[in-house]
Amino acid sequence: MKFKVEKADVWMGMAEDKPGSLGGILARLSKAGARLEFIFARPAGKGKAVFFIAPLKGAAVLKAARSLGVKKINTFASLRFRGPDRAGLGAKIACAMGSQGINICGLSGMGIANQCLGYIAVDNKDVARAQRILKSIL
Repeated sequence: MKFKVEKADVWMGMAEDKPGSLGGILARLSKAGARLEFIFARPAGKGKAVFFIAPLKGAAVLKAARSLGVKKINTFASLRFRGPDRAGLGAKIACAMGSQGINICGLSGMGIANQCLGYIAVDNKDVARAQRILKSIL
């Protein structure tokens, strides 16, 4: 299987940093029909947590997201990559981006059953170049 690299919309929201807060938000999105493949959450200080999710598709899902204050990220661009898992893949990606002067705003990935899925965020001005680099090294 070859790697697939594509632009991806990633969404961001804030939640109270307390038990059940994120679960309540995700439950409302699920009830609206969301089928998330990516969730990343962490404390943001002062009793708040930030979370990133993708994808959000469909009118009902987008309406629910807006009602929860979840917004599409426009301050940087994200690329989604999926393909066969290999040792050292994260290092290879990070080194390739750095050697070409591209700053990584965010990187997450996982490997399951010999497959990997990842998201990389870069400055908007660098997204086309980052996509070419990923396609060339993967």
